[in-house]
Amino acid sequence: VSPWHQPILSKGVQGATPPVYCLFNGYEETLFVPTQETNDHFKIVFTGRLLSLGMRNPHLLFDALASTELQELVTAQKLGIYWYVDDHSKQLLQHLLASYPERIQRLQHFCPMVPFEQVPKVLSESSLILLLNNREESNGPHGIVSTKIFEAMAMQKPILSIPGDGAISDAILQRANVGTSCTSSDEVMQFLKACYRSWQKNGYTCTENADRAYIQHFTRQNIACAFARLTEKVWRASCSTPSRIEQIKPK
Repeated sequence: VSPWHQPILSKGVQGATPPVYCLFNGYEETLFVPTQETNDHFKIVFTGRLLSLGMRNPHLLFDALASTELQELVTAQKLGIYWYVDDHSKQLLQHLLASYPERIQRLQHFCPMVPFEQVPKVLSESSLILLLNNREESNGPHGIVSTKIFEAMAMQKPILSIPGDGAISDAILQRANVGTSCTSSDEVMQFLKACYRSWQKNGYTCTENADRAYIQHFTRQNIACAFARLTEKVWRASCSTPSRIEQIKPK
């Protein structure tokens, strides 16, 4: 699912032509169309599932919001975190939130998961899109690039990735210039403050300096075209080489 897997898969096809290619899943450009809607609340939005807090854990966000530096922002009652999750994820989050002050718990809004075709509208109404992931470690996950990162990039909203993977996903976000990966509550705090100021000024947020051409590279149409070119290349190579059957000489 990512370039990390290419050398591993290549070991099973050593000497094969062509080599192992990587085509990202990308996003459906007919659905994930950026729109800027003004909102009287600063909405942090997460869509998806949390299988475990070991895999996805938002504590850095909660730690930042619980800090004294953001106390005025929190008590202004203009900020909310909207979780579009299943019941299991909700239980995990509520268990984690039990150790935080009530003012942080009041910021949380739990919503039912929405059908895929409704996700773009949910993201378009957000002020900040939250992504949860893992740091890559020797004994941990590797090469995970969720489709959610491409869908979030397509909506041209600021993206907060915590704690970041320190690898491929972070590199994609940095190249697209659409958000940040934070490994500490202080980094989360600074990013939140910047996004909140932008929302206060305009009534919405937008990744104005994003690399649009790079993001377009991940549309399903472009990825399908890349797959078609690869298929054609393989077909042409096979036509120029005698088939396995033709190479077998009768005894």
